[in-house]
Amino acid sequence: RCGDRGSARAGCVVSASHANRGKELEAMLDVQHQAYRLRGEAYVCRLPAPIRPLTSPGPDGSFRAAWSAAGPPDYLVIAGRTLLVEAKQTKEARWKFGLLKPYQADQLTAAAEHGAIGVLVVRYMQPGTRRTCALLWRDLEPVWRAWYDEKPKALASLNYEEAALLACWTGAGVDYLGSVLGAA
Repeated sequence: RCGDRGSARAGCVVSASHANRGKELEAMLDVQHQAYRLRGEAYVCRLPAPIRPLTSPGPDGSFRAAWSAAGPPDYLVIAGRTLLVEAKQTKEARWKFGLLKPYQADQLTAAAEHGAIGVLVVRYMQPGTRRTCALLWRDLEPVWRAWYDEKPKALASLNYEEAALLACWTGAGVDYLGSVLGAA
């Protein structure tokens, strides 16, 4: 079902490296989004990446599949306003701009052009420290686009402190909704 934990890839077998990328952040967001739903603050739907089945379902319902196209942002959040949320996680001290793919940036821009709020949630996971920033795409987009348009591209990134200067919310958890709605 839409919005349920794991619904985006239920029944799919994916490579371990791809399957585990961002798992801690996604798990935290799933719990936080459930809390928003239970408190009546928002409806949240995890958006699945499009797949192409490679095998028929086995007795347990699982099958092999491949990504068939670029996926949508990770979450659709409806809370008086519509938000499209892209979640990113890094174990490095700096979140590299290249981890946000051009099609993901274009989706956040298109959403904003149609009245939605584009949000990038970045989780920094250095040893002993777990911190998160929620950035409005309207604030990050000029910086990201300037980097993207560079020829040749420099290795651009933001550490937590730099991201926090652009962010509308920072914290150890992921309770970003009120701050995002207030800043938008």
